[in-house]
Amino acid sequence: MASEKENMKLWLSVCTTKPTDTKKFKGKGGFQGTAICAQSQRRVATEQWGPFGTAWGITDESYHMLAFGTDFHNEIIVYRGILYYPGGKFGICAEADMWIYVANGKYWMRNNDSHKKVRTDALTKGLSELGFNADVFLGKFDDNKYVQEQRQREQAENAPQPPPPAAEPVAPSETVEAQVKRLVALFGGDLCGKAKLLLIKPDGNHFTAEDKKLTKGQANELERILNAGGLE
Repeated sequence: MASEKENMKLWLSVCTTKPTDTKKFKGKGGFQGTAICAQSQRRVATEQWGPFGTAWGITDESYHMLAFGTDFHNEIIVYRGILYYPGGKFGICAEADMWIYVANGKYWMRNNDSHKKVRTDALTKGLSELGFNADVFLGKFDDNKYVQEQRQREQAENAPQPPPPAAEPVAPSETVEAQVKRLVALFGGDLCGKAKLLLIKPDGNHFTAEDKKLTKGQANELERILNAGGLE
């Protein structure tokens, strides 16, 4: 049996909404609320499951027209489909008026893109069943403090990250030791002489036979001097 943590994994990963993915709206009767950008929902679902139509999507879609009474202005469009996703599927539906009355102009206007709108509305409601944008549906976006916190969080996520500090190249000690040993052999065991007199240590002194290690750059410089015939 799945644990509560496993059951809530998807919900908790998709329940938070970015303020920039929302906008305020006014509905019938003066109702006010927060609308979610449908494309942002599709983006989050794609992040979870992959491109639409692969591991998740909608099947068995249908559109029906319903009329109430003899006035065609009361006609509505009804959409139904099956939303599937990894681990399950369920029915979704939505409806929309085919005609909108413009009160200030006192005329009826056709509801443009009604098929697209009703399908999008059904998908949004269906994804909400899985926890997508749950903070909006729970009314948290009515709390200005919560919205401000989400704005700060979003700004922090979108802020450009400082470039990582450039790491100084450090050669493995074996490599440096190997170069030093090879140079010692080439110089007949004497690293003082002409070779070390050509290299000055950072403190201003010359290298001596007691110096057991060289940096990679110093070892390379000795090798360059040798190859250029500088010890002859």
